[in-house]
Amino acid sequence: MDKNTLIDILTILKKGRKKLLYDFINEKTDIFEAMFKYEDDEQLMSLVIDKYFTEYINYHFELLKEIQNNHNLEINFSKVMLEFINHFDNLNKNSRYSEKLYYKVLQDKKNILEELISIGCSDREKFNQLKYIYQKDKRLFDREIKLVGETK
Repeated sequence: MDKNTLIDILTILKKGRKKLLYDFINEKTDIFEAMFKYEDDEQLMSLVIDKYFTEYINYHFELLKEIQNNHNLEINFSKVMLEFINHFDNLNKNSRYSEKLYYKVLQDKKNILEELISIGCSDREKFNQLKYIYQKDKRLFDREIKLVGETK
């Protein structure tokens, strides 16, 4: 990893930590309201924490988008974030939940990609149909113009 890539990754991580601190110092209502609301329900509290953690991870990827398109940075940053997520999951004793979550995320991604491919194919078919209609109408119009010209 080159020096500039490392600096960019560290800058993104620093901004992420700043946001984390800001959210807790300023008692962000999304977090603190839920902590009191679900203090007696361990499962719901765990879900709220997972939700915040997911938003926190996504924030890092939003920061990555702000940086110019740099394929090397994207690859290295993704590796760093995967290590971070894996470390968090190792601390979290609920690895069975994590496996299901990863499976679900991958399934959703696969479904979304299949939909995009289907939309792309459908768009291509519609474009080809429009080209056909245009060519057909143009030929019919040319024939009519020719007939009108011959009758005069």
